[in-house]
Amino acid sequence: LDVDAAQPPAFQMEPIADFYRLNPENRKDNHCFHLKLPEANVMRICRENDTSPNVLFTVLLAGAIRGMDPGSDKTIRIAIGVNHKALLGNYDNYRMFASTAVTDFPKSREKDDFTKLCTIIRGQLMVQT
Repeated sequence: LDVDAAQPPAFQMEPIADFYRLNPENRKDNHCFHLKLPEANVMRICRENDTSPNVLFTVLLAGAIRGMDPGSDKTIRIAIGVNHKALLGNYDNYRMFASTAVTDFPKSREKDDFTKLCTIIRGQLMVQT
């Protein structure tokens, strides 16, 4: 196996040395919330915004993190599990290797429209997977 002859990846995420890190001191309350959302509603929102559940929850999570510390100018970076169908018992697919993709939410995007954010994050996922 000639590892040196391998092609470089088509896309690599730029490193961010100073991304946003959750800080326990910034948190006012240590509450844990469990959300149970009806699948039909989630899929309706996904169809209306041309997105997927993975992207939808990533955008919502980034908004929640930004809301915890709105004064921070740091980029929020979220890793998303992708291609996990085989791990969940669905072997009827061509993606057998579980992986992660990384998404970035710079401060400059916090005022963007929800649909635009979903499109941007979906693009980041498509390029990486």
